Amino acid sequence: MSRKNRDQTGNGSEPEGGAPALLPPEPTTGERIAALRAAGEVLDGVLRDARRSARAYAALPWRDGGAHLVLLVDDLPEVLELYRTALQSDGFSVVGVSDGAEAVDRAIALRPDAIIMDFAMPGLDGGQAVRRLAADPRTCSIPVLMISAFAERVPRDVRLRCAAFLAKPCDIDELSGLLHLIVSVRSPRG
Repeated sequence: MSRKNRDQTGNGSEPEGGAPALLPPEPTTGERIAALRAAGEVLDGVLRDARRSARAYAALPWRDGGAHLVLLVDDLPEVLELYRTALQSDGFSVVGVSDGAEAVDRAIALRPDAIIMDFAMPGLDGGQAVRRLAADPRTCSIPVLMISAFAERVPRDVRLRCAAFLAKPCDIDELSGLLHLIVSVRSPRG
């Protein structure tokens, strides 16, 4: 096959004009695996450092230096850990609980600056907990940021009782930014 025919059919390795192809060769399976392992090792190191920093921050006295106290409520331990680590690195003091009934009790005892509440939880769900918090004079002024993967299931009256609502999975930066806004509006500590 002549060069002209190869160029027309796309079977040649050089485009018209004789210039070499600019695309690199496809990596081999071994190269892909090595790259994934290297990326995994870097990620493991970052996560290890983040956990160490979160533990060190959690050991500090609550509200030290004006840190806002956030009550984080989610029935999934991995979600609690992810959000707790991210929010602590953004300067919040975070207490995590895994159900609505405990959230109501802890809100009464701690009087947090804000509550992040998952909607769908077994037992007392987020909607029921928000209604109880709104009905109690000790907790009715605490702003609640509702998060849920089931946005269409959150009743209108619950949404109206919340300061904000985010659909899960939510962007950590958006969650933190919205939380900073909520607590700065609520208290002069900013």
